[in-house]
Amino acid sequence: MKSRKLQSVVAGLGLLYLALLVGTNLGCAPKYFLRADVLALIAVTICALGLLAFALRGEDDARRIAGIAGCGLLAGLWAQPDFTILATPVAVAGCLRLPRRELFVPALVVAALAPIVGHVLPDVGTFLLTPDQFRCP
Repeated sequence: MKSRKLQSVVAGLGLLYLALLVGTNLGCAPKYFLRADVLALIAVTICALGLLAFALRGEDDARRIAGIAGCGLLAGLWAQPDFTILATPVAVAGCLRLPRRELFVPALVVAALAPIVGHVLPDVGTFLLTPDQFRCP
């Protein structure tokens, strides 16, 4: 039960991150929010929040794996230089609710791949930018 509470704290941090991302950049809207890297940041955050919302509604194995994936996505996303201190605790919080032994290997795969996706997807979006997209109008 404590690990579910911990995942709900991680979900709250994810909501706060999304609110800060949108709120602090409203002055550059809509141009800022059309950038590929920002769209990737928002998409990864929303996907992670959706997975965490699903995970927090029960105790079955699918929900446990969804919690691992949601925390992993946020851990990878926050493994940027500004948020590095959050990445490891968030990844650990996701892995506190493990599924049954039969599904342990798929859970390990999810735990390994989710942070990679969360970290790499916004970086791939950065490569798609032109120099004038970095400037705020």
